[in-house]
Amino acid sequence: MLNKFIDSLKEEDFSKNITTNKRRFRQIKTIVTSIFILAGIQGVDSSNVLAFDVIPLEAVSTSVTDSQYGGLGDYVDIFQVNVEESPGLDSMTKLVGFTVSFTPVGSPPAPPNPQIFSAAPPLGWELTETGQVPNYFCGGGPPFGKPYCVTISIPTLTFQAITLMTGIFPGNSLGGFRVAYNTGCGIYCGGLRQSVIAVSSAPVPEPVTILGSAIALGFGITLKRKHSKTDRNKT
Repeated sequence: MLNKFIDSLKEEDFSKNITTNKRRFRQIKTIVTSIFILAGIQGVDSSNVLAFDVIPLEAVSTSVTDSQYGGLGDYVDIFQVNVEESPGLDSMTKLVGFTVSFTPVGSPPAPPNPQIFSAAPPLGWELTETGQVPNYFCGGGPPFGKPYCVTISIPTLTFQAITLMTGIFPGNSLGGFRVAYNTGCGIYCGGLRQSVIAVSSAPVPEPVTILGSAIALGFGITLKRKHSKTDRNKT
């Protein structure tokens, strides 16, 4: 009789351990799931990066590092993108995308018609969009005939970082952007001027912040489940 009672106690303790372990597993699973969810939201996964315009447009500029002239207005330029530090700007923010326009430099006797032949970004970046925007252009004047001002279409290119890791921190530059083009005005233009017209940026999440938020969210979900079970038992 005594042995049966001892065996029943052992079975009860064993079932309690199983129930406790299941609860702990669910809790750990909830925390891990929360970490993955928050990691995706805060930009660890590049496909889920949320872009915020926290780097101002005036803090981003371009500069030509190499230019090759092929004759009759054909050029190949290598340029870099510069991100300046500005007051109030979070140093843990990265530039993850920008759109640059190309305006002819010079005084042609006729309105220019710039054309982009090809473009190639550096490693870790990609060209995501090409387009055109209107631009007010003034040229001419002695000795190139009468002065004029017209609206022309100028090409634009949008570059995007493939992952958040390849974004550009404030105070840094990234070179290697290659563009082959024709100015559309022959010997009367001296190349194209690059001007950044749009930027996208994202804050870099701190691992400790992600982990802390995830754990808090995980325990919050677990506690909510416990309270809901208690309410059900009362009813």
